Amino acid sequence: MVPEQFVILNKNMSLTLLLFLIGILGFVFNRKNLILMLISIEI
Repeated sequence: MVPEQFVILNKNMSLTLLLFLIGILGFVFNRKNLILMLISIEI
């Protein structure tokens, strides 16, 4: 049986990883637009 803490931690880590990957992809694909690049870094 998995404790409730680890389930919550796993959901938070997956959400953090998703936001990090969105930020990295935005940084790679929007090099020509400085404002979008800064927003992607901030995410």
